[in-house]
Amino acid sequence: MTNLAAGWAVRTLSLGTLLTLTAAPCAAQARLDVSFGSWSPHAAIVVASDGAGVQGTSIDLGQDAGLADGHFPDVAVSFRAAARHKVRFEYLPIAYESTAALPRDVVFNGVTYARGAPVGSHFEWTTYRFGYEYDFVVRHQWRAGLIVEARQTDIQERLTSGSTDQARRTRVPVPAIGATVGIRAADRVSITGEIIGFKVPTSADRRYGGHYADLMLLGTFDLTTHVGAQAGYRLVDVGHLGESDSATMTLGGVYFGAIVRR
Repeated sequence: MTNLAAGWAVRTLSLGTLLTLTAAPCAAQARLDVSFGSWSPHAAIVVASDGAGVQGTSIDLGQDAGLADGHFPDVAVSFRAAARHKVRFEYLPIAYESTAALPRDVVFNGVTYARGAPVGSHFEWTTYRFGYEYDFVVRHQWRAGLIVEARQTDIQERLTSGSTDQARRTRVPVPAIGATVGIRAADRVSITGEIIGFKVPTSADRRYGGHYADLMLLGTFDLTTHVGAQAGYRLVDVGHLGESDSATMTLGGVYFGAIVRR
């Protein structure tokens, strides 16, 4: 889905930039937020890669390759230029390493890995998010807004066994649109929910298609005016279909972090 998604990503980012530049700045309301956290999702990941005219096996990285759940860092930055306008950025690197004896024969990049062979697997999924948020409702106790963003995703898969070493890398720009709602539940407690996604319908020849959905529910407790503690739940569901490769990934789990405001 690379070419179609790239075009939408450019349009999405251009719209956000235009709206931000045309917003009337207000120094009294300008604020920079930086958050650092750890996400601990349960992972369900399936990948396939064709090669040398041979169709690849759909490899379940948990059942076939012994993938275990992990903890991953997350860094997010947002700048509120005015009461209703916010620019957002996030960096989320995810990497899994595992070694296991295969329970069945699998084909990856046209190479067969035999049942019972010890195989080392490596999976990386790195996302850079650039977004714009417009809060169309702003009240004392709550707000609601629209989010448009462009995401750059970098997916890498690698299988090694003895002298056999095969890898596949896919870079996909992904546009997305969504909504956010924030509630001031108490003097020091706020709750934020957001859902963002995008879908490219599967083509008739099944050569491209995909979807992306990201759901986040987050609570923040203000320790001071400038520092807060955060906890919540995040669910990411991704599907990618390319001409010679495919991947599906569902990650869901708790998030703990801190936020610094200036």
